[in-house]
Amino acid sequence: MKAQITVFIILGVLILAAFAVVIYVASSMTKSKTGPVDVLETQTVQDYVTSCLESVSFEGIKLLGKQGGYLFKSQGGITANANLSTLSYEGYDVAYDLAPPKGDFAYYYSDPPMYPYNRFPYISGNISFTGFYGMNRLPALFKTPKKGIQDSLEQYISEGMDECVDFSKFASFKVTQRPKIVTVILAANKTHFEGERFFSVLLDWPMNITYSTGEKVELNNFAVKVPVRLASIYYFANEMINQDISNINYEPHSAKGFDVSIDKLNKDSVVKISDPMSIIADSPFEFWYARRNRAPALWYIDVGGLSSVYTGTKVSIHNDVLKIEDICEDEEYNFNLAASDPDNDAVTFSLDKSGFASSPGPSSFTVYAKDGGSVDDYQVLSFNIIQCP
Repeated sequence: MKAQITVFIILGVLILAAFAVVIYVASSMTKSKTGPVDVLETQTVQDYVTSCLESVSFEGIKLLGKQGGYLFKSQGGITANANLSTLSYEGYDVAYDLAPPKGDFAYYYSDPPMYPYNRFPYISGNISFTGFYGMNRLPALFKTPKKGIQDSLEQYISEGMDECVDFSKFASFKVTQRPKIVTVILAANKTHFEGERFFSVLLDWPMNITYSTGEKVELNNFAVKVPVRLASIYYFANEMINQDISNINYEPHSAKGFDVSIDKLNKDSVVKISDPMSIIADSPFEFWYARRNRAPALWYIDVGGLSSVYTGTKVSIHNDVLKIEDICEDEEYNFNLAASDPDNDAVTFSLDKSGFASSPGPSSFTVYAKDGGSVDDYQVLSFNIIQCP
């Protein structure tokens, strides 16, 4: 008796599954009542369009990943090439998603000598490396008034389908299409993207297949899964950039299952995130973004009570030590120099001491911190010069 019940249960499950398949096929394929339709040829069209959708979607996400989240209008995307600052790297235009700081707010400054803040890194007797070291230019992930990654992918795929699909290849029937709608479905919140394995691309593209007999079939729903953890990768990149622009000692590094590497190009760099759990064309998906070089931050040089020196005093830098030699009184003052660089570049120190201590009165010299980039940090040290008796 129990065996019979089990058989009935299994049969019931199979019938329900078959019914679900029929409902799905019916939702995307409608046939006319004029007679039998060649289902094989109809399926060929369905597979052909789906294959194009997969190909274009894969191409789009790979290109977007290597361009810092952007797809340009010249490529079928939404971003005007001239409106975005990019770095040419390995045949791609990688967006500067991390740009140098611009403007001031609170007690943070973007321009030397106040950069990043007065008397850096000392605050109320403590050392702090928190500051304003750049701006996050990563595009939004979801649809926004300013357009984000989701918008860009949908536009790219829509235009790419026009180029990929060529119904003239099918000689035994005619295909006419109506306007299409592409929808990219991404993990929407933390709960979703913690278990994320792919994102979906839905294509609503109504089309009529007309056979030589006059029989018609309408297709409209196509879908593919793209095996890329796009939301997870995006939020990881966003978190790295935010830490990079707020802590001068932060350096992007591998974490949370993502592999991170940095490639230097002159003084700029490309940060590359590789996800071994997102495989496209037998290779891990990569997300790149460029960092424009940022100025080093010279540590505040506190000369204490040394406010006056005699004429003829010499200043020099040796082994990262600032030396002030008061020849008149045969005194030497040494001050250790230090600097932090947000890009982890090597920093050197130099002096501009032209005219210093040559005659009595106010005089100054400047200490520079340089990383080889276009902007140097500096501090001007001022003294009252006294005539040596």
